Amino acid sequence: MRFENKVAIITGAAGEMAQEMTRQIIKEGGFVVTLAIRSSSLDPFLEELNKENLTNYKKVIADISNKNEIEKIIEEIIAEHKKIDILINHVGVTQCESLETTTSELWEKDININLNGTYYITDACLKHMKNQRDGNIITIGSVNSDRTVGNPAYSAAKAALISYMKAIATEYGQYNIRANTVSPGSVRTKAWDFRIKKNPETFENLLKWYPLKRIATPTCISKATLFLASEDAYCISGVNLRVDAGLSAGVAPFAKDITSESFGV
Repeated sequence: MRFENKVAIITGAAGEMAQEMTRQIIKEGGFVVTLAIRSSSLDPFLEELNKENLTNYKKVIADISNKNEIEKIIEEIIAEHKKIDILINHVGVTQCESLETTTSELWEKDININLNGTYYITDACLKHMKNQRDGNIITIGSVNSDRTVGNPAYSAAKAALISYMKAIATEYGQYNIRANTVSPGSVRTKAWDFRIKKNPETFENLLKWYPLKRIATPTCISKATLFLASEDAYCISGVNLRVDAGLSAGVAPFAKDITSESFGV
C-alpha cells in the first residue's frame, strides 16, 4: 500500500494516463483529487470508479490557467484534508501541429494551459508542502522537449517544465520536497484518434523510430509516474525520466544510413 493515507492531486484527470494513476493510487490506499476542466469528460471515468467501489476521490472542475480559481481550490483542499502529499501535473493540450499552423492566439492558449497553469497549481501547493516539510511533485513532460517532432507550443512548454521541476528540486529539497518529470514518447491514447483517422497506419509507421519496436500504453506511464510518487524513489529528485521505448537513446534507421551496418534494421 504505497499511498496509504496520502492525498494526491491529479490535473487533466480525464486523460487515460491520469485515469490509470487515479485508479492505482486509490487501490493502494490513497485519496485523489481529480481535477479536470469539464464534467462531461471526467464523469464517465468516475462512474467506472464507483462501480469498482473505488470512491476515495474528490471531483474538482476548474480551469487550470485561472490563477485565482486554482489558488482557492488548493486552500479548500487544505482546509478539508490538512495536507497535500502528491501533485501530479498531468494536464497537457496541443492545438497546432506545426509552426505553419500556429497563430499567436493558439500559442498563447497552449502556453497558458501547459506551462502557466501547471505553474499556478504547483506554486499554490508548494507553500503548503514547505510548511509540512514534505511533498512530491511529478510533472508529465514529453520527448518533444528536446527535439522537433511537431506541436511547437506544446513542446516549448514541456521543455520549460523540465527546467521548472529541476529548480524546485534544487530550492525546495531542503524542505523534503521532491520534483521530477516523466517524459513519454508516443502513447496510444484517444488524443491520437484524429491522426489515425487521417492515416490508419500511423502507429505502424512510427515503430521504426523506436528501438524497442513498441508504443507505450497509459499503464506504462502510470507505473513510472507512481514509482516516482512513492517512497521507493525517496532519493530521486530533479530527474527527467524518459518512458519512450528507447527513442531518446538513438534512432537505428539513421545509424544504419550513416554506418551502412544493419543495427538490427
